[in-house]
Amino acid sequence: MKDFLEKIPDLTVKQGNKFEGFDIIDLTGKGLRFDQNGNFVSFLDKDLK
Repeated sequence: MKDFLEKIPDLTVKQGNKFEGFDIIDLTGKGLRFDQNGNFVSFLDKDLK
C-alpha cells in the first residue's frame, strides 16, 4: 500500500514516527500513520489536540 500511496501527487511520506514506521500526509496536514510492519496505526489530523 505504501508504494501505491507514494505515487499519488501531493502526498508526503515521512519515515521514523514514534512507532518506528512512517506517516503519509497530504497538503492539509491530514494523513495516516503506520508502524514498522506497515500496519495502520491511526489517522493524523493537525487540527486535533
